[in-house]
Amino acid sequence: MTQQEDLKRKLEAAGLTLKYRLGQNFLADRALTRSLAGFAGVTPGDAVLEIGPGAGALSQALLDAVAPDGMVVAYEIDQELKPLLQDLAARYPAFQFELQDAVKVNFSQDFLNRIDQRPYRIAANLPYYLTSKLMEKCLCELPQAKSMAFMIQEDVLERLVDQGAKKQAGPLTALMQSYGTLHIAKHIPATAFYPRPRVNSAFIVLRAYNQANNLQPQAAALLRQEPLKWQSFLHSCYRQRRKTLVNNLKNTNLNGKYRLDADKVKTTLQNLSLREDSRAENLDPDELAQMYQRLTAAI
Repeated sequence: MTQQEDLKRKLEAAGLTLKYRLGQNFLADRALTRSLAGFAGVTPGDAVLEIGPGAGALSQALLDAVAPDGMVVAYEIDQELKPLLQDLAARYPAFQFELQDAVKVNFSQDFLNRIDQRPYRIAANLPYYLTSKLMEKCLCELPQAKSMAFMIQEDVLERLVDQGAKKQAGPLTALMQSYGTLHIAKHIPATAFYPRPRVNSAFIVLRAYNQANNLQPQAAALLRQEPLKWQSFLHSCYRQRRKTLVNNLKNTNLNGKYRLDADKVKTTLQNLSLREDSRAENLDPDELAQMYQRLTAAI
């Protein structure tokens, strides 16, 4: 019996019905999941936040990697997976799970309150329709994470790489560049999943900057110190892609209490020796961070 056939038998025995609307495609290859835990940088003693544990294949590999003193906290939206996750928790006391929609969980409270100041990382299997939202959520609610690993569809990866080249830059890319460096750890064929999806996937890892390799020091500081305000500002900068920063930022309520005008934005650009017709995608995160700091200093 193959590992995929064994997974199928386990799901059927538990009476589980896969939900395509939730993007449920489960990994069965134990050698692959062990390698993914390694790519994620998980080490003994770490705490790992896992989004979308599914049937628990990657969860088990993460638990083996954090042993003996680490832990894994998983958030799963599908209530029907409870028996499989309970079985895993019975075998691994270091495994905790919540049957909740990860989008609605405040990770900075719920997750951090569980891990007793352990160093922590993120490993997430993201559904296509929530990829950007959940990645931004992780970056802004847990910016102190040592690394963040995401399973995403190949076409999403292509867009992220293009955005990194500033062809289609956006808030998510700026937040990623504020956090660290992007590494494509592994391309994973559709055949590795059950049921088989229509597209291939990629396992990507964001590695946090350290003092030696911080490429965007001012943006990185904002992400760590004022993550939600920094996220809001970036969304304002990219509000309409074809418009200039002056047009996107004018009439914006900065930090919810100061309404910007076009002249203020123009003056800030001039003081930074930047063109008045600059668009957000033409600037790197540190230049946008300098704009934010100048604009907020005037409040």
